[in-house]
Amino acid sequence: MAERDEVAKEEVEYSGLFDFPALYSFAHSWFRNEEYGVNEDEYTEKVNAEKRDIRIIWKATKKISDYFKIEFGLNFEISNMTEVQVEIDGRKDKTNKGKITIRIKGTLI
Repeated sequence: MAERDEVAKEEVEYSGLFDFPALYSFAHSWFRNEEYGVNEDEYTEKVNAEKRDIRIIWKATKKISDYFKIEFGLNFEISNMTEVQVEIDGRKDKTNKGKITIRIKGTLI
């Protein structure tokens, strides 16, 4: 069994306006561009009237040498997400509003 050493553990929280599809796409693209393999272990969505709660769990891994690999565990929790209309530079656009919590854990294996 390989030894595991936790090298990073962070949590980020944000409440307000955001573009959920763009956030999801950016995060996934970043790991792919950095040559990580990304597995989506869980994607659950609960819809209550106009609000949605989403939970996403990813595992991103990358071999860094013949002896080591790095693994990131990511847990996205989006709560009370609604679709809202905003005006940016005189143009109306749809975006999302809610609370996002992202937990990241980095492990050297």
